[in-house]
Amino acid sequence: PAAAAPPPEPATPPPGPSSSSVPASPVSVLPPVSDVIGKMEGIAEHLLDEMTADSILYSKNGSLQYIPNGDMLEMAHGFDKFKDSTFEDLSAGQQPHTLIFACSDSRCDPSVLLQEPLGKLFVVRSVANIIPPFGEDSVASSALEYAVLHLKVRHVVVCGHRKCGGIKAALAYVNSGKDPDADRLTEVHNWVSHLETPVAATRKVLRNAEAAGDEQCKLCEVLGVRTSLANLRTYPFVQEKLASGDIQIHGWMYDIQKGGLTKVLEPDMSTGHAQCSIM
Repeated sequence: PAAAAPPPEPATPPPGPSSSSVPASPVSVLPPVSDVIGKMEGIAEHLLDEMTADSILYSKNGSLQYIPNGDMLEMAHGFDKFKDSTFEDLSAGQQPHTLIFACSDSRCDPSVLLQEPLGKLFVVRSVANIIPPFGEDSVASSALEYAVLHLKVRHVVVCGHRKCGGIKAALAYVNSGKDPDADRLTEVHNWVSHLETPVAATRKVLRNAEAAGDEQCKLCEVLGVRTSLANLRTYPFVQEKLASGDIQIHGWMYDIQKGGLTKVLEPDMSTGHAQCSIM
């Protein structure tokens, strides 16, 4: 009988380090930029098809295309009311008279508080309404530049508020020895670190008060606004517009508990005092 054919040779592995010598990486390797761009182009083409088909929340003829549930449904109905009752043609552009830096707190929407229509306020919201000093890369600085130089707003307002969670976080974490990682608030800590100076001043003046208690928070909320007002003046284009009289800057404090609005005065440079007055 004929001899059996020999078994096939095993496939030669591709050159490179063996799997036994290189540990598996726990982090996925990012694809080349060209691959990412290619995929993004495909996504863009798909989106164009969807947009052409009016596959959006409301189509151009006003019919509801997507029925969400719960809170999303409530917001969809809210847009329906807005579209039918208060909508104006804003497609030609915007002409806001004021830039407002406000807190992200859901109770502090400047357009609602001030009852201003769309197109009148250019609003930047962040935790504790912080404006970093000039030279730091942030959303606040780019929005400030755009509003002052391009939109040519006449006023810039920093609006703080009582019972601010961002201020409470600053007093709890900034230079306190408490680890923000334990509460998974690392990004919050990094952001409110801009308030290091008002936090230190608050702790020194109210050293006997409860740490991060209401008394300390109330003072630090005002000092936080004052700090952002001072930081505003570090931007060269703001200095230029202030000198020419083209803009004015203002500090406000909204009292959620009492419904009041007070003006935070900039400090008297001879005394360092920062006051509040009823508007």
